[in-house]
Amino acid sequence: MRRCFEFIEKGLLADVGVVECERRDCSFRELVLERRAKECMMIGSVVQCVPIEKWDDVVIGRDEGENGRNKVAVRLKELLEKDARGIRVS
Repeated sequence: MRRCFEFIEKGLLADVGVVECERRDCSFRELVLERRAKECMMIGSVVQCVPIEKWDDVVIGRDEGENGRNKVAVRLKELLEKDARGIRVS
């Protein structure tokens, strides 16, 4: 997670619309039931970054068409994989 926040702070996700980040606790109700999350993802050392498209039968995010779906998760995964291989990301 720390690396993901660093990527955002460096502006490496601006191309997918993420220009700032905030660290705080959030609830399932807030993110999913109130539909405030545009995307959800699982991030870890083994899975790198995997989008969560549905949680307890509730679809995550807003429908932006196939090209817009999970674009942040896809970009984060690319950056994390490069970083893990020692490829400089900038």
